[in-house]
Amino acid sequence: NSTMDLRQMHVCLLLLLLAGRLGLADGVAVSDYSWLQIPDGILAGVGNPSTPFNTNGYSGHAMPEYFRWGGRTWIPNGTLTAAGSNDYWGAIRLDEPRTVKWVRVQYWASEGAQIRRFRMEGSTDATNFSSIGLYDFGSFTTGDGAYLDIPVTTAAYLVVRVRMNGTDSQPGDPDYLPGTTPSIRGGPGFWLIEPFGDGTVASNKVNVAHGPRFGTTCGNSSGLDFKWTGFNNGTLVDGTRVGEQLPWTVGEYFWIDLGTVRTVFRSILVADDSWGASTYNIEYSTDGSTFHPVSGLSEPRIRAARAEGATEYTFSPATGRYFRVTSATGSSYALFNQWMMYQTANRKPVAVGRNATVYLGYGAGRITPDDVDGGSYDPDGDPLQRTVVPDTFGYMDVGQTQAVLTVSDGELHDSCTVTVTVVVDPGLGGRIPVHDYNWLQLPSNSVTAYTGTSAGGTAGNGNGEPSDYRWGDPVWIPSVYSNNGTAYGTRDYYAALQFDEPRNVREVRVQWWANENTSIRRYHIDGSSNGTDWTEIGSWDNGYLRTGDRFIDVVPVTNGTYRHVRVRVMSGDYTHRDPALGGDRGGPGFYCIEPIGDGAVDPDELNWANKTNFYTSVANNGFPTYNGARYNDGLLFDDEGVRTGETRDWDAGDYVQINLGRLRRIDTVVIVWDSAYWAASFRVQISSDGTSFSDVDNPRGPALFAGYGASAVTFDPVFAKYVRVSECSGGYVYSLLNQVLVFGARPLSGTVIMIR
Repeated sequence: NSTMDLRQMHVCLLLLLLAGRLGLADGVAVSDYSWLQIPDGILAGVGNPSTPFNTNGYSGHAMPEYFRWGGRTWIPNGTLTAAGSNDYWGAIRLDEPRTVKWVRVQYWASEGAQIRRFRMEGSTDATNFSSIGLYDFGSFTTGDGAYLDIPVTTAAYLVVRVRMNGTDSQPGDPDYLPGTTPSIRGGPGFWLIEPFGDGTVASNKVNVAHGPRFGTTCGNSSGLDFKWTGFNNGTLVDGTRVGEQLPWTVGEYFWIDLGTVRTVFRSILVADDSWGASTYNIEYSTDGSTFHPVSGLSEPRIRAARAEGATEYTFSPATGRYFRVTSATGSSYALFNQWMMYQTANRKPVAVGRNATVYLGYGAGRITPDDVDGGSYDPDGDPLQRTVVPDTFGYMDVGQTQAVLTVSDGELHDSCTVTVTVVVDPGLGGRIPVHDYNWLQLPSNSVTAYTGTSAGGTAGNGNGEPSDYRWGDPVWIPSVYSNNGTAYGTRDYYAALQFDEPRNVREVRVQWWANENTSIRRYHIDGSSNGTDWTEIGSWDNGYLRTGDRFIDVVPVTNGTYRHVRVRVMSGDYTHRDPALGGDRGGPGFYCIEPIGDGAVDPDELNWANKTNFYTSVANNGFPTYNGARYNDGLLFDDEGVRTGETRDWDAGDYVQINLGRLRRIDTVVIVWDSAYWAASFRVQISSDGTSFSDVDNPRGPALFAGYGASAVTFDPVFAKYVRVSECSGGYVYSLLNQVLVFGARPLSGTVIMIR
C-alpha cells in the first residue's frame, strides 16, 4: 500500500526508542539517583498532625535543612512530640513529583531516645499521604549515624516523609521513645532523609561529578588527614570524609576528574557534621597538570544554616575536565562528604548531514556516520557520539532511500535525514535477486517466441504471430497447414520461448484459445538448454476435449534451469477446425505462456513495479468503465475481468499510477495492452512525493511489440518513486491495459564501494 514501508517504520521506531532511552528532550536521564543532588527547589520540613510541614524545626536541635544536606542532625524537642505521645515526621519535598524507589534514612537515637519503626509515606500533592513502606527493627534500638535503605512503593511523589507514631495513636506499642537526658529530646532525630529514583534532570541541575552516572573519578593529595575517595558517589550520607584539620597547608587538595571536558559554573561542598568550610578555592584544568583558579567567585552561600553544613559557590563558567579544592577554611576542621558540581545549561548539538552513494557488489553495502556527516558540531565543544540508521543496504534498497544521522553529547541529541543512493555496480557482479518471477517481464530483446512442428518448420501463417503470446495479447492460433505443407490435426506442434540466458523455471502458466471447433485434451511442457535437445518437464490433462476462450492452467514443472521452454501438443490430443467450415484454425492457440521461477536479474532488465518482489502498490483516478488494479503483479495474461482503462480516449485527468515504494533509477516504461485495445500515444510522468508530477525528460517511442500487444517508452534516466501513465489516446476504439512494467536504468559504473 501507499503507507510507509517496513524500513521507514523501522527508522521511526529506532528514533522513538533512542529518544526514550536517552531522555534527552527534557533533561539528562538518571537512574538510582539521589534527588537531594538537585541544588534548588528541595525543601526539608518536620511536622505532626497539627502542623504538617514546618521548615523552622519547632525549636528542636538544629533545623530540618540539616537532614536535607546530611551535614548535621536534627532532633525534635518535647513540644513537637508532646513527650512521646504525638506522631511526628521528617519530610523531604522535591522540586517536582519524581519517581522514588527507596529512601536512605540516617538516624540519631541517643540520650534516651529509642526507635522501633519507620513508617514511609508519600504524597503527590503535599496534602494527601499514603503508606509506601515500613521498616521495623523488631525492638527498640539506639544509634547515632547508622543508616538504612528502605524500599518503598515505586511511584512519583512530591513529598516523601518518615513518620513515627507515639502513644496517642499506638498506646502500648509506640514507634519511638523520647529522650531523657536532657528531656528536651522529644524523640529520635535524622541526619539524612534521601530519596532515590529514576527520571530526568535539567542539564544545569544535574550533578556532573556523580560517578555512577557520568563515570567520574576522584582523589586527594597525600597530606590530608582524611582521605575519603567516595565524595563523587552522589549520596549525602554523613560519616565518610575528606579533608584536613586546620589550617590546610599549601599543596593540599582533593580533586574530581569529570571524565570529559565540561563547562562548570557552580560548586556545592557537603560538610561532614558541622566541620564545613566558610571559604575554599576552586581550580580547574583541561589536562590534569596545569590548574587555574576560577574567576568571578561569588560570596559563599551557606546551604545549612549552622556550621557550614553545605557551602555553595558560583563562578564564571570554567571549561575543564579536572577540578580541585584548595585552601579550605572553617571553624576548626574542613571535612567534606560530597562534592557536587553543575554545568552551564547544556546546548543541543547540531546534526549536519550529507548525502551518500552506496555501490553494491557481492552482498550488502554499509555506511558509517563518517560517510554521512557533513560537519555536525556541539556548540559547547562536547565530544559527540554518532549513529546512522539504517547503515546496511541490499538489493531491495536499490534506488534512493533515507537514513537518519543522530548526534549526541550524552545528554542532548539532534538528528537529520540524509539521502542514500544505492546502485548496483556491474563491474562487481551485482544482480538483483527475485522470486516467483515471470520471465516475460524481461525486456523485449531478452525473450524470443517461436513455433514449430514435429515435421519441421514453423507452425504456419495462422492468426497473429508468436510474439503475441510472448506479450500476452492478442492470441496466436496455428494455421491448418504449416509452411512446409504439413496438415494439422495429424501432427504435433508447439509454441516455445527462448530466454537471453538459462533461467530457473518451476511452473508455467498457459492461457488458451480453444474456439471455432478447436479443443484441447492434454499437452506437454518441455525444457531445453540449446533448443535442440528437449526433455519433458511437465504435462497437463484436462480429461476431456476442453473448449473455451482465455482459460488458464498453472502447470508445475521439474524445477530446473532452462534456456528454452515450450508447450507441445500431440496429434490425438487436440482438434482443429475443418477448412470446409471456413477459417484456417489448425488447432487451439495461445494468449500467453508465462514461465515462473527464481533467480537474479541485472538492474536494467528488472521490472521494479513487480508487487511480489518489491511491494509496490497501484492507484488510479477511478475509471468509470474498467477500474482494474492488478497491473503491477507481473503477469501478462489477457484479463477480461480486471483490466484498466476506458472505452474511448482517456479523459483529461485519467491516469494509472504505481508507487515503487522508494526512489528507483528508471528509464523505460512498457505497457502491456488488453487485446488490441491499445493507445497510439500516452504520457509518462514521474514524482518523488506522489503529489508533484512532471513529464519524463526526452521520451522516445512508443516502440510497438506484437503488433499492438505492448508499447515501450524510453527516456533519460531519472530517480522516481511514483510512475504515472496518462492521456492514452489515438488507439483502436478502447484504451485498456493489463500490465505496466517499469525498467531500471543501467547502473552507474565504478569500482568503489562507497563514495560521497
